[in-house]
Formats: sequence, C-alpha cells, structure tokens
Amino acid sequence: MNKMSMLGGVFAASLVAPAFAMPVISVDSVSGVWSDAVGGTNINYIDGGQEVRWGGGQPTQSGYRFDGSAPAAFDVDINEEFDLGNFTHFNYQINAGTGVDSVLLSISMAISVDGNPYATPLSFTFLHEETTNSGNGCCDDIVSFESLVSSEAFEIDGALYTLDLRGFSQGGGPTMEELITSEGADNMAQLRGVFTKVPEPGTLALLGLGLAGLGLSRRRKS
Repeated sequence: MNKMSMLGGVFAASLVAPAFAMPVISVDSVSGVWSDAVGGTNINYIDGGQEVRWGGGQPTQSGYRFDGSAPAAFDVDINEEFDLGNFTHFNYQINAGTGVDSVLLSISMAISVDGNPYATPLSFTFLHEETTNSGNGCCDDIVSFESLVSSEAFEIDGALYTLDLRGFSQGGGPTMEELITSEGADNMAQLRGVFTKVPEPGTLALLGLGLAGLGLSRRRKS
C-alpha cells in the first residue's frame, strides 16, 4: 500500500470511527431565564425571569417568553435536531425608542447518559429588531441570534459537546434562522437545537493529514 492510500485510509477512519462512541442523551428538564436586556425602557422580568416585557406609551408591552420542552423526558442522538421549548414573542405596538436591542436567555438543562446525570448551563443572546409602527400601519418585527450560537463546551464521559441553536420552527415546518412576527399578536415558535461533539485534537490532526495527503495525490495525478 502506498503512502497516499494509507493517508486516505486514515482520513476515512477519522470520519467513521467516532460515530460508534456517540451517546444517546436523555433530556430530563429544560427551563430558561431572561436577563441583561440591552436598550429599551420599562424592562420587567416576570415569573422568575421566564418572561421579559419592555416598551412604553401603549396599553400592552412587548416581550419574550420561553417554556422548556421537558419534563416529560425525551431522548435525542448527537447531531439530531430537537425542540428545546416554545419561544413566544408578544409583539405589540410600543412607542419608538422603547424596544430592546437584545436579551440574554440562560437555559438550564438537566440531561442524563446511561443513567448518569449532567447539568448543562447554556446562554444565548437574542437580537431584536423593533420595526417602526408609523405611516401606513404596523410592521412585523424580526428576532434572530448572534452569529456565534454555540454554547460553552460541556463534558460527558471525557468527551466535549456543545449545544448549538439552529433557529425557529413553526408547525413542524423548516428551521429558520430568523423569526418574523406579526404585530398585535402572541407569536409562538419552537426553539430548535442540536448537540454536537467537539472534535478531539488528534482527530483534527488526522483530518488535516488526510486532506493534505489527498490534495497531494490529486496534484500528482494531474
């Protein structure tokens, strides 16, 4: 076997081998607390922070709410997208300049693997675009995430994992990175996430070696 074949085999093995060690995660409970609102006026945290409201000058405030999807517990595989919980945007007309720019959602998730419990505290910043309600009528608002939406890595059986936010889904539809919400209504969507494994340094080295070898082989053939 020549060196290029060996490198190709190492590259392929580095892609396949980790799949056999992936755990099944039981999500036992999910809860969330809003905090650290940036911008806006008359900020109110309700139900212990499960809901946040803002805005002034109108009868009803706008705001967010998060209701976790567990209990009851459910199982997910690594790299399998799942519902973290229900996200609600209370989109009501408020005076200009009283809407927030962003709010932090801290998620507390209790998970277990093979009966062993783990706690995974996670934090994500929601970006809010409050549209101007003037002229010919009210406009829809836009909710999105910061560009980096991976949680801090947490350890399970010596391996590191992260929880990535993938976006919003409504009625079982496709996952969207932005949620456009109707004015004057309570807009609900499912917050979607996925557990991913952080590549080990050795795996990254093997991948780099394999890619370099395959590239060299192609250049020689050409």
